[in-house]
Amino acid sequence: MSAPACLAMEIARDMYDPAADDMISAVRRRDHDAIHSIDDSFHEQVNEVVDGESPMSAAAKMGSWDTLELLYSLGGDPGQPVDEDGTTPLFLLVSQCPPRLRAPCLQLMVGWGGVEIDAMCDLQTPLEYLGSLGSARFRIHSGDLASMKTLVLGGAHVGQGTVTNSDTRDRLIAWAEGEIDANLHPPEVATRLKRCQHVLERERDWDHQCCYAEQRGSCALA
Repeated sequence: MSAPACLAMEIARDMYDPAADDMISAVRRRDHDAIHSIDDSFHEQVNEVVDGESPMSAAAKMGSWDTLELLYSLGGDPGQPVDEDGTTPLFLLVSQCPPRLRAPCLQLMVGWGGVEIDAMCDLQTPLEYLGSLGSARFRIHSGDLASMKTLVLGGAHVGQGTVTNSDTRDRLIAWAEGEIDANLHPPEVATRLKRCQHVLERERDWDHQCCYAEQRGSCALA
């Protein structure tokens, strides 16, 4: 985490107010009247961090899109880290919110100003986290794949090693190709999709070459 972010967290801890607990409790209850009431009396509580949680991060983990929207309208900072790892509400949304509740929240947050879509938590971006899910035997949840598509369309960086699961990578390649062929997006988004497709295809081809080389080596040893 950057020095300014660490300093901000230290200051927040020093200025802790019990009303912050009330705000987070109201968020967990989805009690919008209480949120408004607390904000009227203690406006700064909308961004107070208590024990690694802020009102925005609590709403993100629950997948409560209407509460997220309310907090944002009250001045909630969607890019505010809540711990020393740099965990943001967006990262908590993709890593802890059930996929079935995540889609409307993700669409909402990706469109907001102040959200760094590639902000890292413990050396992973939200897209990299999702790209590491699944295994050779199990596909990732369809909701996780949908979240990856939303992040790519929103401008998330796709680089070497972003998607480590080969099945997920192949499905994203097919999706990007289909989106490009259908001409569904403005030029800047189409360019983003083409880059995503190119990067993932290059990694796929490299994996195939390595696999072929390993097989040739095994045959030679035999």
